[in-house]
Amino acid sequence: MRTTINLTPEAYHIARAVARDRNQTMSEVISDFVTGGNQPAPVGELKFSAAGFPMLEIGGRVTSEDVRRILDLDDE
Repeated sequence: MRTTINLTPEAYHIARAVARDRNQTMSEVISDFVTGGNQPAPVGELKFSAAGFPMLEIGGRVTSEDVRRILDLDDE
């Protein structure tokens, strides 16, 4: 099914990086996220965001700056 979604720049860059790492399309990555498919088994306590999305706390928070730094490393 074809649809259009609006992502924040941060969400877009994360989805793009995951798609590249998994050799998938962004559509496949987002579909997997929404349906819970192709995800590793939780290793910690599962919590939910205010929007109802599952979150797993396994350490510190990953910021958009962290993601940018990692993406910049891939360009080197």
